[in-house]
Amino acid sequence: MLSSEVKCPQALSTARQDLAGLPGIISYVEDPYEATKGCHAIAVMTEWNLYKQLDYKKIYRNMVQPAFIFDGRNILDHRHCHEIGFNVYPIGKPEMLHSNGVNSSWAKKQ
Repeated sequence: MLSSEVKCPQALSTARQDLAGLPGIISYVEDPYEATKGCHAIAVMTEWNLYKQLDYKKIYRNMVQPAFIFDGRNILDHRHCHEIGFNVYPIGKPEMLHSNGVNSSWAKKQ
């Protein structure tokens, strides 16, 4: 079963309406640190400064490893996130993976 958490304090009410009725479990969490506990991946889909200023070391420690960041707006410091331990997938730029991450060229061969 699909499980997702939506973390976007300015859009939680809209997300509740837009995602109503979708299959799976969707949680709506205001605190980004709480929302990422036990997650495998983060998808950044907005350019809000809030996401630039988060403590990604703290987030990484609370996530399931390997941990992934998909930066759909290229607002994060990708090198820093990779150094923390994240496998980083920025839009329009080369992915930054660790040996525990999934290499897309390898995955295509499978």
